[in-house]
Amino acid sequence: MGITDPAIFEVMGLFEEDFGPDRLSDSLIRILRSELLSYAERITRELKIKSTVTVKTYERNYVIAEHPFAKATYLHTK
Repeated sequence: MGITDPAIFEVMGLFEEDFGPDRLSDSLIRILRSELLSYAERITRELKIKSTVTVKTYERNYVIAEHPFAKATYLHTK
């Protein structure tokens, strides 16, 4: 929407129907995504995890541990 003022989150619920904890957590993850992926990449490297996937974002590619039970193919390529 082009709004950069963080105070808008305080009043967003007044303007949008069904804005609740799930939507708020999605927004927060989107903001923190690069930090979370950088952390996951560092831990993967430090623990020398062999089973990895590459997560491609607009900024860069991250090599992180592959989830042992789920294949989120929309997030990665091998």
